[in-house]
Amino acid sequence: LLLCGGLALTKLIYLLPYTYNYALLSYGYDSVSGLLISVGVGVGYTLLGTGYAYLLYIMILKVGRRALEKANGKAATKELNSVPTKGIATQSFIKKSDGGILDLSSPRTAAIFSACFLQFCIFLIAELVEIIVYLAEYAGTYRAGEILYIVASLLTLFVGLFATHFLNFGIIKLLNVKDDLQNEEH
Repeated sequence: LLLCGGLALTKLIYLLPYTYNYALLSYGYDSVSGLLISVGVGVGYTLLGTGYAYLLYIMILKVGRRALEKANGKAATKELNSVPTKGIATQSFIKKSDGGILDLSSPRTAAIFSACFLQFCIFLIAELVEIIVYLAEYAGTYRAGEILYIVASLLTLFVGLFATHFLNFGIIKLLNVKDDLQNEEH
């Protein structure tokens, strides 16, 4: 949870100055009110971001464990997750889940893709709501360029699904190689 909160705190770098300036310039608040609004919005976004990151983390754990149970059997997975063999469980997960970048039968790949797919679904629902509101509001008066923009935004979401999966898969592989090198040194 602390790691998820730490990741969410990175938004404050641009969110605090942006909301402060927005409150001052757009609404004419004084500097104290603008600062309070900025801090409130920043704390709210940090809490939402922490919850969102934790949701993705839980999704990765659940799908990874379920895929590992399917691959190893429930008894083997319970043994691997027992307290004395926790390090062995991690190594076993890494070794048994070596698969290709699109091999969804691999527990690690399935877990990573599930989080990426959940993010894709959330963004897709938000985008579809925007599209429906736009199409209903401007019924029949939109131009071809606006329709192309809608198609491009949906394609960008689809490409983003695989881009985040590839990026996350590469990061996990890189971290595992780094852990293997550190374990060999000791």
